[in-house]
Amino acid sequence: MVIVSAWYWLAHNQYYPLGKIEIYSGSQHTPQAQITNLLATDVDRSWFKIDLVIIRNKLLQLAWIEKVSLRRLWPDKLVIEITEKPPLAVWNDKAILMANGALFFPQPLSKTPKVLAQLPRFYAAESLKTEVAAKYLEFTEHLLREKLTIERLEVTADRGWTINVNAGFKVFLGKTELTPRLTRFLLAYRAQLRDHRKSISHVDMRYINGLAIGWKTNTTRPIMGNVIK
Repeated sequence: MVIVSAWYWLAHNQYYPLGKIEIYSGSQHTPQAQITNLLATDVDRSWFKIDLVIIRNKLLQLAWIEKVSLRRLWPDKLVIEITEKPPLAVWNDKAILMANGALFFPQPLSKTPKVLAQLPRFYAAESLKTEVAAKYLEFTEHLLREKLTIERLEVTADRGWTINVNAGFKVFLGKTELTPRLTRFLLAYRAQLRDHRKSISHVDMRYINGLAIGWKTNTTRPIMGNVIK
């Protein structure tokens, strides 16, 4: 009974205000000033009377925040640990796609140029978001072996897949056998195409056993064996 009474007295005692807030986030997209401004009215009270549930719920309403952990540290500290949602790509120029296929909509996306510059762009029907995320991760694993990355991925209405790689050209993969076609592309890239990548406009893999190369204008077309040109 004495312990309960003492706790009640401490919780309502004006001499125990919150003294310090420590925020750990590694945040790239949620400024710390935005967090502190959001919580200003919730932390202006006794250290004991801060409602951690309300604070957590408020933070989870911010578009980029995925997880929040809060704890009090004696005698006057509040510790907030924040985990942001991991972005995979910009989806149809209006949302962010995560690796698990989930979308979220930070608004306005146009005011986050750093995000837009760092992430690849995906264009596809929303019903394909999980499949596109999985294929992107699969393709990336193969492409990185040749120091290639995907800058843009598009799936047309008739399910045709096209990727733009950082070497400066497109790769048409078609509708079926996407992974085998990507593997054949990488074999050709390793054998012959790498040395001519600056001259290539696109590589069309929609052939049973071969490929077709489109060349950029005003470039010298090299003589290449065993490749459909």
